[in-house]
Amino acid sequence: MTMYERDTAKADQVKGASAHARWLFPAVLGCFVCLAVLYSVVNPIFESPDEVQHFYYVRHIARTWALAVQDPEQVALYRQEGSQPPLYYLLGAALMASINTEDAEKVIRENPHVNLGVPQAFGNKNTVVHTQAEQFPYRGVPLAVHLLRLMSVGLGAVTVCATYALGREIFPARPSVALLAATFNAFLPQFVFMSASVNNDVAVAATGSWAVVILARLLRLGFIRRLGEGSVERRSHLAALLGVLVGLAALSKLSGLSVAPLAAAGLLWRGWRAGRLGEALRCGLRALVAALVVGGWWYARNWLLYGDWLGLQTMLDVVGRREAF
Repeated sequence: MTMYERDTAKADQVKGASAHARWLFPAVLGCFVCLAVLYSVVNPIFESPDEVQHFYYVRHIARTWALAVQDPEQVALYRQEGSQPPLYYLLGAALMASINTEDAEKVIRENPHVNLGVPQAFGNKNTVVHTQAEQFPYRGVPLAVHLLRLMSVGLGAVTVCATYALGREIFPARPSVALLAATFNAFLPQFVFMSASVNNDVAVAATGSWAVVILARLLRLGFIRRLGEGSVERRSHLAALLGVLVGLAALSKLSGLSVAPLAAAGLLWRGWRAGRLGEALRCGLRALVAALVVGGWWYARNWLLYGDWLGLQTMLDVVGRREAF
């Protein structure tokens, strides 16, 4: 077999594997969505971590179209979640704005004897008292919660897609790696559980994952030197998109800020290895401007309101601090 024949056979093999992955990945994604929806229905409402507080913050925005201003002297129903970056809550508020949740304070009865975090304690594991009002067909507060859970399922699916895309970026000749990575992510029990709950973790996972995908694509394009491939214009657009996604991650949760130094290090490393440090700096500046436009306003607001960019001290004042021993 000649070298040309070997290369052709290898290319055909990769093409065949890619075709199989393209057919199998939608099946994996569909199974994830079905499983997450099942979780969202089976798990009683408000029995996921801090789901009551997340719901109340979405409800606050849906009723007032204003972000929370935290006051440790008058703690609101959403408690510490009112200090969270608002992307998930804004999306949720738009989704449930037309649903009547005025009776939420009467419907949601928290269990004062709950034994959460005490494994050896018997009974009283429910966060709230459950009634027949939660049964299908859903109305009012239960309907709002289940719609928010479906939104979380969608964001979880976006994260699974990002896992597959990242695998294709890093191992373009081995599509099975991308498929296995996406499958592993899709069927992690805790990931499925959180993707079926009302929380902002699913938002930062989705936005942060896609930021890493775009960063990986930029890194790959940085080593293409043939004319017409990996053009400066294309890399510039990708850098702007990277900045938008970094901004959205930072607007989803404080942990989303961790994507920014990763992106900066990646761009500088790409520029240094490719001998294009100036271009890398320009891409980094473009990404920084985009990130600040998308997410910077939230941190400026924290500074103006609380004198703290992150708003962490106010959050701790609301949720309470542990006593020093």
